Amino acid sequence: MRELKLVFGLVGTSLRVVGWCLGTTWLGTRTAWKVGVLCARRRLLTAEVRRCPRGHDVPVYGLWDCACGSRIEGWAFAPCEICHESAAYIPCGACGLPVKNPFLL
Repeated sequence: MRELKLVFGLVGTSLRVVGWCLGTTWLGTRTAWKVGVLCARRRLLTAEVRRCPRGHDVPVYGLWDCACGSRIEGWAFAPCEICHESAAYIPCGACGLPVKNPFLL
């Protein structure tokens, strides 16, 4: 009986170690992927003007109205100082189509 408990304990510990290794590998891979995507989008993150799907120039710096009702000045996708939320998109001034936040994957 004692040997059976020892075997089950070793199997359980082995499974926990394997699970931990797989979980850590998954988290590391996912983080590396997101960092790679952000590095690939570095030009979009620093651009002063973005293009809408129809090709109109949309400035991303200026005065913006947050969904909470406050007005912020600066980068359109920066977090609001009042509600700490950032915009998912900004509308094009010419056609109204959305220009997506480059931080959203």
